Amino acid sequence: MRGSPVWNHFQKVRKCVCEFQQVVSQPHVCVKTQLIAECLLCRVLVKHCGNTSNAVNHLWIHHQDIYQQIQPSLAKKKKKTA
Repeated sequence: MRGSPVWNHFQKVRKCVCEFQQVVSQPHVCVKTQLIAECLLCRVLVKHCGNTSNAVNHLWIHHQDIYQQIQPSLAKKKKKTA
C-alpha cells in the first residue's frame, strides 16, 4: 500500500499536453506533461500535483461508499499533521 489509502483506488499516469493530447504509458518525447491519476473504479482522469486532494474529492462526490471506508484513516493523518 502506498502512503495514502486513496492511492489504492487510483493509478498515477502522465498525460501529454502537447498537440497530440494522449495518455502516456511509455516514456514520451514530449516534455509537457500533466500529473494525473486514473480512478480504478470509473476510469475518470483526475489531476493530482503529487497530493491526494483532487482524488479525495472525486471519491467523496462519485464513490461515497469508498470515501466512507477510507475517511477514518484520512482523519487520523490530519490529526498527526495538525
